[in-house]
Amino acid sequence: MGPLGGSKLLGVAALSTVKFVVAPGVGWGSGLSFMETLTANVGGAWVSCALTYILAATLFERARRKRVAGEKQKRTFTRVNKFIVRIKLSRFGFFLIVGLAPTWLSVPFGTLVVTKFYGERRYALPSMMLSLFLWSVLLTSIVYGAGGTGD
Repeated sequence: MGPLGGSKLLGVAALSTVKFVVAPGVGWGSGLSFMETLTANVGGAWVSCALTYILAATLFERARRKRVAGEKQKRTFTRVNKFIVRIKLSRFGFFLIVGLAPTWLSVPFGTLVVTKFYGERRYALPSMMLSLFLWSVLLTSIVYGAGGTGD
């Protein structure tokens, strides 16, 4: 790694906190090795996921307590709401949302969705971390397989 290698790693890690899907291409374009890109991509995504999960769980719990203390509001069920609930309650809904939301929506927004739907499950955060790792291996392999070794 050259004199700017550390800043390239930090740049890819910072990018992967939000734009997880494009970070492997930036790592390859910056001249980082496969392992450097993979490590930066996973590290940035994990930090973003963990921080967002902790913050979202705290805020959702606070909002729930406030709602319980207040008046009951009648909910409006739209076609989109019904579709989301149907996915959430389906047999593979957990795996579908945990596997796709943090990766394709963006890590923070996808983590908010997973926390809102499945925050009470103790294995929700480890499942997201595993999903992000597997997606990172896949995406980085595709980028480096199509573009060369990057060494």
